[in-house]
Amino acid sequence: MKKLMLILLSLILVVSVTACGKIKNENKISRITNVSSNTVTIGNEKVNLQNIILVSGTPSELKKGEEAYIAKGKNNEYLVTYTKEMVNKLNNGGLDVYGKIKNINSKEIILEDGKSYKFASNVNEQTVYDDFKTVKKFNINDFSGGDIVRFYVDKNGEITSIVKY
Repeated sequence: MKKLMLILLSLILVVSVTACGKIKNENKISRITNVSSNTVTIGNEKVNLQNIILVSGTPSELKKGEEAYIAKGKNNEYLVTYTKEMVNKLNNGGLDVYGKIKNINSKEIILEDGKSYKFASNVNEQTVYDDFKTVKKFNINDFSGGDIVRFYVDKNGEITSIVKY
């Protein structure tokens, strides 16, 4: 019985560690230290812009000193940059919001600049890690402070979909 219990506890530990490793964002945000026509250096990593997808902006908009990291999806690599929160008004009365999470709970998300947005009752989520191919039900445990996100706020002022980069 003790042997069986030990095996079960070991199995639970292995599964837990493996699952946490897959969810954890291993990308470290660093500063862009150099930008040239075809490459960008993030921290000490030199990246060819021809082999990567920019999450926001264009190569000409990349600037030294911006926060950035490389996110690796299943099939592609993405360059995620962050300078400040961006809010774009949409024609249907909604908002397209891009920013960094300061705090998140089951009712709202608060971005670094202090603005808060409420969640709708049924929110969809996507991540860069599956190359944006899977839409799933929102799980608050997939998000934490410091994550860079883009989300859609409907005309009622509620988040209906969110993307984690």
